[in-house]
Amino acid sequence: MADNVGRALDSLLGQTLSPARIIVVDDGSTDDTPNILRRYEAQFGADSIQVIQWPESAYDLRRLPFLWNSALDAAAPYLTDDDYLLLGADDDVYERGYAEFLIEQMCADERLVLTSGNVSDWPSAPKGAAVQGGGRMHSWRFMRRVGCRYQTSYGYESQMLYKAAQLGYKLHCFNDVKVIHLRKLGAVHRFHEWGLGMACAGYLPLFVLARLAMSLLFYSRVIPRSAALKMTWDYFIARLSPPKNDLAFKKWSDSDPALVDWLRRSQSTSAGSLSDHFLKAKSFFGGESRAMK
Repeated sequence: MADNVGRALDSLLGQTLSPARIIVVDDGSTDDTPNILRRYEAQFGADSIQVIQWPESAYDLRRLPFLWNSALDAAAPYLTDDDYLLLGADDDVYERGYAEFLIEQMCADERLVLTSGNVSDWPSAPKGAAVQGGGRMHSWRFMRRVGCRYQTSYGYESQMLYKAAQLGYKLHCFNDVKVIHLRKLGAVHRFHEWGLGMACAGYLPLFVLARLAMSLLFYSRVIPRSAALKMTWDYFIARLSPPKNDLAFKKWSDSDPALVDWLRRSQSTSAGSLSDHFLKAKSFFGGESRAMK
């Protein structure tokens, strides 16, 4: 996907608020990506674009938090509590005002510590939509509080969001700016690890079923119905029979029991709310259907 890397870098370099430093972690690319990165590094200088090379490896989404953490380690010496850090993927292209808009919102409210724009194929992010993985803006003050690390178990992206909420911070996905994923969401990983992440987090079964119903009814444009069903299936299978010899399958309760307790209490309330929403929607569509007969 070498062409995507160039487009992603160009979109960062073309931001209305220029990045102080771009750190690229190359996960052992075997295509033309290393040559493209060397050209950008030579053109803009290693102080502006820093490339970290990892050894060649087969594609494995479980490596992603290690890659992110290596970028966080490299960025840490240059950041203060007043700075912000954007984490993205090689296929993310941002609107010109993307970073400036998000940082303006976060500067205006110091409790707002994690934000993102809207993915390109959503006409409008639903209320309460999660901050996106690609294009996720972090407050460095918050990151220092949580150790400047992502967890290396399944569900690492969600874990950071939940941790922020547990600590009383705010997160928001803004419709005002967009990030375009050049590859369709799930095109490579096929949502394989999302169900395992819910199992590691200790999601309540009722919440998982209620969320599945909402996904099938309202959000299939974002996550295909087949993927929503697969995630739910994977969750229940992993819950009944945890995978063996999988170092990424680590229960969050082992490292942060307070977070899991907070999450389950939140989901107990949310599951009821989602169920109510589902029943109202079912009633509405049922009435509409009868009226059309």
